[in-house]
Amino acid sequence: MNVLDIVFLILIGLSGWNGFKKGLVIEIFGFLALFVGLYAGILFSDWLSRVIIEDFGSDSKYVPIISFAIIFIAVGAMVYYVGKLVERVIKVVRLSPLNKAAGLFFGVLKMAFYLGAGLILMESYDERSDILSEETKAGSLLYHPMKDMTRTCIPAFDESTLVLKNTLKVLGDKLPEK
Repeated sequence: MNVLDIVFLILIGLSGWNGFKKGLVIEIFGFLALFVGLYAGILFSDWLSRVIIEDFGSDSKYVPIISFAIIFIAVGAMVYYVGKLVERVIKVVRLSPLNKAAGLFFGVLKMAFYLGAGLILMESYDERSDILSEETKAGSLLYHPMKDMTRTCIPAFDESTLVLKNTLKVLGDKLPEK
């Protein structure tokens, strides 16, 4: 366990406490906002990138990131506000402590996904391991499991040019010369 794991555990613990305070309904919709926002962002960021490049003539290397962010925020906000509407309906009925305990669970799960998605995106653009060294990654107990969990739940990460083009560049640099 290294400093990175301690930071992850603090963030996950705070998110769990926040989930306990908010309850299950908001945590589920917060989780859905993350999941659906990420999935839509990954699936449609290539399309929006093409639209931005064609309509605005921009060829910046940041267009895929900007496209992803626009779609992620828009879709995530829509799902979250549907959850707020459901919460207002459910406030009429007093929910049991089970709501709080389940909220804690979903808070922890949601933060693990946030961190996993952040690690995948960071790693795809951190070609020379400037942000996190290879030693730090290898010494972390949570780094690879969180990344793998996110990739398992959102397989579009492996197919998106947002992640793929930089991964191919890194792999190409590591291949032996003929």
